[in-house]
Order: sequence, then C-alpha cells, then structure tokens
Amino acid sequence: MSKNVNWKETRDGLTRTFTFKTYPQTFGFAAQIALVAQRLDHHPKMVMEYNKLTVETISHDVGGKITDRDYKLAEAIDALDLPAAKQKVEELKEMKEKVKKVSKANPKVHKKKLLTMKQKLNKA
Repeated sequence: MSKNVNWKETRDGLTRTFTFKTYPQTFGFAAQIALVAQRLDHHPKMVMEYNKLTVETISHDVGGKITDRDYKLAEAIDALDLPAAKQKVEELKEMKEKVKKVSKANPKVHKKKLLTMKQKLNKA
C-alpha cells in the first residue's frame, strides 16, 4: 500500500488533523470515521476539540507498527464524503432557525408542533 501524503508517520502511528467550521461538523465527521473503522475492524484513536479532530491509527496487534491496515483505514477516512456531512449541518441550522422563528412569531404556538421540531433537532 502506498504512503498517504495527507497523513504523518509518527511514533504514535499515522496521524492527521481535520479542521471544521463548527462543533457539529467535527462531531459528525468523527461519527462517520467510527462507522468506517467498525466496518474495517480497525479502530483509530480520535481526539476531538471544538473544530478539530485528530485521528491516529496504529496496529497494536503487531507491536505498535504501521501496517497496511493503517494505510487502508487512512485511505477510507480520506474518501469520506465531507460535503454530505456539511449538508447535514446546514439542514440542522435551518431547522434551528425555524424553531426560533416560530417561537418568536407566536409565543402561544401549538406546543406540540414546537416540541416536535425541537425533538427532531435534538435527534439529528
């Protein structure tokens, strides 16, 4: 497997830091990585800050060396669809704005409708 120029080889393994605009984007990308890692049965260390996510992958089962499994995981992470994650964040922002508008426009709005919108926002 060829080396990936987006990742640094360190004593901790292959490392890459991703930067996003918002916390939800960062969290969403970490969730996507978790799904990929589960599928490949190779789980990286992830350290998440507000808008940064640092991912480290190394093969502990062979004495803490970088193996083809690490390169394959790095390649799979690089292939994740970032635009889709960003689109989901935009949809959540729009829904949040709708909730605010409904609340301000009519404080006595049907509580059930407002509650349903808030629940959808919290589940996403």
